[in-house]
Amino acid sequence: MNTSYTYTTTSTNLTTEQQAAVFGVALSVAVVAVIVAIALYIYTAIALSKMFKKAGIDGWIAWVPYYNTWKVFEMGNMHPALSLLTYAAVIPFIGTIVAIAGWVLYIIVANNIGKGFGKKGPFTLLFVFLPVIWLGILAFGKDKWSGKMYKKATPAPAAPTPPSAA
Repeated sequence: MNTSYTYTTTSTNLTTEQQAAVFGVALSVAVVAVIVAIALYIYTAIALSKMFKKAGIDGWIAWVPYYNTWKVFEMGNMHPALSLLTYAAVIPFIGTIVAIAGWVLYIIVANNIGKGFGKKGPFTLLFVFLPVIWLGILAFGKDKWSGKMYKKATPAPAAPTPPSAA
């Protein structure tokens, strides 16, 4: 049984002009992506700032990455340290699982924040599919904040010491 295989390869040799065109398109896409990312960051920070102010949180915090997520988790009545799970995707192997758990917690937080603004449970679906619009409705809408925020448990005061019999 004599079997022979023939492999062929094709090579695309681009001219200098074609290479320049490909580079130009790639550069244009990158520039547009950076502009969109900056615009999205500015919009999100402004909207978070408005939402934070409604909840009695300083607005400047919305402009600080990571710290703003920490405060969003506090608004959602969840321990803010759990917000770090949303950034865990950089951990090899387990990072994806931990990050998914963090995003599930983020959805629960969004549900709690929505309830704090008087929204019903299905409003959370807007966060899942269109979070920018979800944030805009809460930030720029007329709804007032009436939710509970996470507060670190304070230890009970010590029992008074009885006076000495001396």
